[in-house]
Amino acid sequence: RRGFFVMLVLMMIGIGWGRASFSLQRITAWPEEGRIQGDIHEIQEQEGVYTILLDDVVLNGVQTKEQLRVRTKSDTMQYARPGDVFEGYAFSIWAPEMDSVWDRAQRYANHWDKLAWVGETEVKITQTEFRLRFVPARIRDMVADRIDTLFGRAAPTVKGMVLGDKTDLSDEQKTGYERAGISHILAVSGLHVGFLGVMVSNLLRRSRLGRRTQTASLLCFVWGYCAVVGFPASAVRATVMVSVRQCNLACGRRTDLLENLCLAALLILLWNPLQLLMPGFQLSFAAVWGIATVSAALARWKPGMGWLGRSLSTSLGAQLGIWPISLYFFEGISVVSFLANLFVIPLASLITSSAFAILLCSLGLPGLAAGLSKAAAGLVLLMNYGAAWTARIPGALLTMPAWPVSATLLFLASLFFLSPYC
Repeated sequence: RRGFFVMLVLMMIGIGWGRASFSLQRITAWPEEGRIQGDIHEIQEQEGVYTILLDDVVLNGVQTKEQLRVRTKSDTMQYARPGDVFEGYAFSIWAPEMDSVWDRAQRYANHWDKLAWVGETEVKITQTEFRLRFVPARIRDMVADRIDTLFGRAAPTVKGMVLGDKTDLSDEQKTGYERAGISHILAVSGLHVGFLGVMVSNLLRRSRLGRRTQTASLLCFVWGYCAVVGFPASAVRATVMVSVRQCNLACGRRTDLLENLCLAALLILLWNPLQLLMPGFQLSFAAVWGIATVSAALARWKPGMGWLGRSLSTSLGAQLGIWPISLYFFEGISVVSFLANLFVIPLASLITSSAFAILLCSLGLPGLAAGLSKAAAGLVLLMNYGAAWTARIPGALLTMPAWPVSATLLFLASLFFLSPYC
């Protein structure tokens, strides 16, 4: 059965790549300037510059069905919300040359392909009525505003941990987390979905609901959270795996990590085959692949390990899984990540759980939430200091040439052959 799931994933990759290659050949050629219109999907603001992601863009009256990133300094954007209609004249549209289908697909999947600049006086925002598909994005903006109010200086890190929003983080902080090998803390992944799932599950256990009703309520909650953070690949992977595990437990069936991982990959690629080309998808699945294979091999080799041994084996498995991919995207690997993860993971667990609890508490008890947020902010600043100190260790980042694709696939396959699954 496990081999059947692996076969389905490989088939989906092939079918999805063929479908994507055919679709990308027909992408609209973009001029250097023109009038644009589209639905606002997300808004980010940094130092007075607004970056807007538009859906279903209309270019000079022609519907393109494509996405476009727009940057502007217009003050009109402070009243805009996801779901509103954006109109303006772009005096500069940057669209790079695409040398190959692979290059074109990777840029398209990561929204690197087009960027437009719109003048400050050219922006027009049309407020729209309630539209269901933009409700999660509006909730995300409300939660981000609440985090800014509660956590003060620690708000950029908390937004990264709770919402996956790293816009307000300084370049120094981002570099520090990358050099320390703990940048996964600032992306919504299995760690965060797991914390939220455990917290909600504990609350549901105190109720008088049946087991299957509790499972359905938990799945609705975690999928709602996944929608609010924008369905990143790492969060979708974690949510699918949590859903399959909970359904198996509710039905009294056995659950298997590798099967759940393959099923998550299958569903994500069915939804969007271009996710295969996104760094978040590759890093997330490679990390869990390493945990599922290396950690299982170490546990079989030395059974009865304590919590420290299990933590070290999990960290080693995750690092071995993402090393070749990290070399490709970041041109280096962190050699201090084992040390950093030992103190960051417990702190991140406490901070993430506390942040969820404080946000829920602020709905009914704002005074208590404000007091608790000061203590949580102190923990966040401690974690930032620890990450910066670890990143300053000489030789923290080992620079190496990127591995070819064949070597990367062979390395990841070798982890499977060394594991008890084989």
